Amino acid sequence: MVSCDISVNNVLAVVNSRLVGHYVRLDDRVRTLGLCIKAWAAARRINDRSRGTISSFALVLMLIHFLQRRDPPVLPSLQDIAFSQNEKPKFVNGVDCRFCTDAGKIREELAYLRGARSPNEEDVATLLLEFFRYFGKDYRSGIIRIRDTRSMLPPGDETKCFLVVDNPFEVGKDVANIDASQQSALRKDRSILLSRVAPRFWFAKSLQIQVCAVHVMGQMPLKLRRSSGERGATSIRQVSRFQCRAD
Repeated sequence: MVSCDISVNNVLAVVNSRLVGHYVRLDDRVRTLGLCIKAWAAARRINDRSRGTISSFALVLMLIHFLQRRDPPVLPSLQDIAFSQNEKPKFVNGVDCRFCTDAGKIREELAYLRGARSPNEEDVATLLLEFFRYFGKDYRSGIIRIRDTRSMLPPGDETKCFLVVDNPFEVGKDVANIDASQQSALRKDRSILLSRVAPRFWFAKSLQIQVCAVHVMGQMPLKLRRSSGERGATSIRQVSRFQCRAD
């Protein structure tokens, strides 16, 4: 069985997919991280838009947003480049959907953003852990966007601005649009990330183990995830027996 998201009669959704596809092709780590995060979210049962939780599109935008803000950055903003280069607007249903696809300009922008620093060479394991840390601890409130690489809005009322993921083209449209009844559950899940799940990635040495850890740790009962010491080490050994590939 193949799991996928289907959009009908929505041309802007096609453009959104093209934008995401260009980001994925910029760096091999993006695809692998996206698979890991989607597997984790599905295991935690927070990846079902029909039930008021986070859509796959919102998760991908959260990942791109995070990678744009690494130090040095992994990704630039393709839309920001297009606007700064005064590229010709490309309107779809009245919405300007321009973004840069010129490999040379993208390399120049990344070089400009990192300055004198070397390119970001963090491995997938480190980036995955830092993604959890970013949204599990550092993020409090504000709009999550990929249209530019500026900071989020200043901290405010979380009940009004909790996990607001801005549509990259239709500015002001929240693609997360999380149901109010699910917000408390998601906040609780954020606290679990750092205190229970994320630290165990330090003990997983291979990508194979880490991809499996996202899935298995998400499905484990909370009582087992609270274990530490020998039982914690045992759970990692159990994860290592799974055969899981990122390709």
